[in-house]
Amino acid sequence: MSDDMFSFDYEGADAMFNALIDAMEGLDDTRSSIEEVAKQIEAGSLVGQAGPAMSDAIKNVLKAKINQLHLLTTNMAQNVMKAKQDAMAADHAGASKF
Repeated sequence: MSDDMFSFDYEGADAMFNALIDAMEGLDDTRSSIEEVAKQIEAGSLVGQAGPAMSDAIKNVLKAKINQLHLLTTNMAQNVMKAKQDAMAADHAGASKF
């Protein structure tokens, strides 16, 4: 019967959620920083053929990957909270039977 037991680590879920929120904030900071780098390049900080290529790579490739990672991190955070809510509901439903 003990093999049928399910235990949810609420503190672990909260810690994971907070870590994911921190990661999203870090991605926001990174996105802002790379946008500033692209602006500096476009303003003439990197001359020659490398300048436009680097600016284009930042704006069209790197930023898109950061946005994708941000979305995945957001989805993971939402899934962690949903799992926690579901576990709490199951605990409540199970406890109400006794």
